[in-house]
Amino acid sequence: MSQTEQNINSGLIRAAVVHVELPTNTALDPRTPEALLEEAVNLTYALGDVQVVHRVTVNLQRTTPKTLIGSGKVVELAELYAELKPDVVVVDTSLSPTQQRNLELGLNVKVIDRTGLIIEI
Repeated sequence: MSQTEQNINSGLIRAAVVHVELPTNTALDPRTPEALLEEAVNLTYALGDVQVVHRVTVNLQRTTPKTLIGSGKVVELAELYAELKPDVVVVDTSLSPTQQRNLELGLNVKVIDRTGLIIEI
């Protein structure tokens, strides 16, 4: 049994939370990126027995259709997550099914978006 399976079966979920900040976010929501990231982390804790092992805000000028955050950021996070070994990465925005799949392949970990997180709660 893998460490991930053991963690999930024991009830402990290691999670990483990624808040995506776009220039349009500021116009739509006056809260700071830090406050929005904290909200996403708190939603993640609502899943139950969760340990947040990483939290980050990714500032983007524009989205990338394939992965939302771009291949360079995917590689950077994949290297970090290979060490931290989260069971799930929560992306604090809506992802298309293709983006979710590509992020899962690139990060080598389960990925859920904000909508999926809220459904899980």
